[in-house]
Amino acid sequence: MKDVIAVNGSVQYLLNNNVKPFLYLLTDVRFLHRRREDFYNFSRNSQFTIVNLDVYEQASVDDQKYIEENCLIIRSFYRREKGGFLKKIKFK
Repeated sequence: MKDVIAVNGSVQYLLNNNVKPFLYLLTDVRFLHRRREDFYNFSRNSQFTIVNLDVYEQASVDDQKYIEENCLIIRSFYRREKGGFLKKIKFK
């Protein structure tokens, strides 16, 4: 079995098929807000959990405590942009 990395909700598929993720990444604060219990379940069932700093900063105090004690926190390595290709051309 190779090591598997899962992002946000994609880990559900792995767990449903009895695959324990090596690395679980939480990159979207909306996922934490909408599916908090899933996040806790996914984190507990993965070998390592990494949370983006911007997600951590927008989390509740209780969630921040859990993240501090059970996860690695990293700065974002990308930002989600809206507007698509034309917006990027226009402003560069």
